[in-house]
Amino acid sequence: MECIMGVLFWAGRGLTKLDEAGLKELTDDDYATADLMVVEGNPEVPQLAEGVEVGATYRFAEVLFFSFPHWRICRDWVVKLKDMVGCTNELLKTGAPVAFRDFFMWIQEGTVGPKASAKLAAEFAEWDNRAKTFADEDFYEIFTHMRAMFDWGAQDGLICLRSA
Repeated sequence: MECIMGVLFWAGRGLTKLDEAGLKELTDDDYATADLMVVEGNPEVPQLAEGVEVGATYRFAEVLFFSFPHWRICRDWVVKLKDMVGCTNELLKTGAPVAFRDFFMWIQEGTVGPKASAKLAAEFAEWDNRAKTFADEDFYEIFTHMRAMFDWGAQDGLICLRSA
């Protein structure tokens, strides 16, 4: 029997950074909830966390999860997105400007802050008409789901990959 591994993005907005006193008041039960996130940096794409402090803990006013049914579906979608915008690994390696560059470089590591979310949301908006006609209906459905996730995170939010 094959184990189906879904992809789950964890997003929170309405950020409150916890100071030392706030961190000391946290209990084990607080850490078990979904309304706290420690910002993780990504050395390959440090701008992902711009606007928030790497290593800091934030509490959310709102939490939302964005999920995809299978990691292969998500992986195949990313490949199609790269094809749509003409992105190659060589372009990424050389630092050439390419749409969704930060998204492609993210590679499951690090936290996406509100500034990077806003930039990605704008790129999704810019490419929306092309995405409607690029591949199939499933491609566009995931495209709009990802766009909604980054639109949501752009409003004082954080996003991280929870499972894949």
